[in-house]
Amino acid sequence: MRQYKLWYKNEMDSTVSHAPLLDLYLKNRVNKPKQLWILTHSNEDKARPDLSKSRVHFMSGTLGKYKDKFLYTIGYDNIYYNYKKNDIVIEPKFLRKPYYILHVDRYFGNPIKSKVKLRNLFSYNKRINYHLRFYDYGRNRMNFILY
Repeated sequence: MRQYKLWYKNEMDSTVSHAPLLDLYLKNRVNKPKQLWILTHSNEDKARPDLSKSRVHFMSGTLGKYKDKFLYTIGYDNIYYNYKKNDIVIEPKFLRKPYYILHVDRYFGNPIKSKVKLRNLFSYNKRINYHLRFYDYGRNRMNFILY
């Protein structure tokens, strides 16, 4: 968290570059690519989200009329950091592909060298702190703090 504060020192009070994530949703439709829906409460204005992108940002704090049966809420302990491939993995599965994978652009902190098995044979050793997740709207970037 210390390195994150050094990187975002001038933008910690801004809701555009440091908006807390309320929830993450995955929309999985048949024969269409998966979409990650990001829910923040960065402003009160009703803005129509761009549903054609792979990451859809809802700024008003609610999904409103867009909520449907194809949405899947990402649970508290289902987001992991895979240090070998430098990926964020959502819902890892045993001997199968994870539900959703996000590539990590930048990792701050000490290098990870040891393996810790969280579930059976998984080698994901860091969990995402669910309360320290932020969205940077200016850079279209999600910031996760590991513990």
